[in-house]
Amino acid sequence: MEVNSELFRSAWGKFPTGVTVITSNDQKNNIHGMTANAVLSVSNEPPMVIISVGVNRRSNEYIMASKRFGVNILSDDQADWAEYYAQSEKNNKELPGEIRKSDSGIGIIDGALTFLDCEVTKFYEVGDHTLFLGTVVYAEGHDGWPLLYHEGEYLSLNENPE
Repeated sequence: MEVNSELFRSAWGKFPTGVTVITSNDQKNNIHGMTANAVLSVSNEPPMVIISVGVNRRSNEYIMASKRFGVNILSDDQADWAEYYAQSEKNNKELPGEIRKSDSGIGIIDGALTFLDCEVTKFYEVGDHTLFLGTVVYAEGHDGWPLLYHEGEYLSLNENPE
């Protein structure tokens, strides 16, 4: 069977993933974000992660220019954040909650399970994406349940939602 982008996307939809929002800053230091599930921990010493960003996304341009990005691992009650940053055009919609800046200026979503502030170490152009390898320079985390994504649906591991 020939593999096209629709079949490939459908196949990967069968694989449940966590949901993150990657934050970056434009040249005026405004916070921007994109929803992503292509995030990978690659090293504990030093702490490093890889994110995958479409070459046509504005986030790609901002990360290339600033050499920095944030990874916000969303909690199971933050599907609204995932939806907000999954849209290419925000149409002046209000943020679904509070966002603050790390000491380096990268956006931290309040209520996220984990935030990682990363400096780009290397990047690789691969097909229609850029893989950014980042060294984690700051991290914070909180207890809770992660937001999951599977076959187009947001899910929770928490069997007893409040």
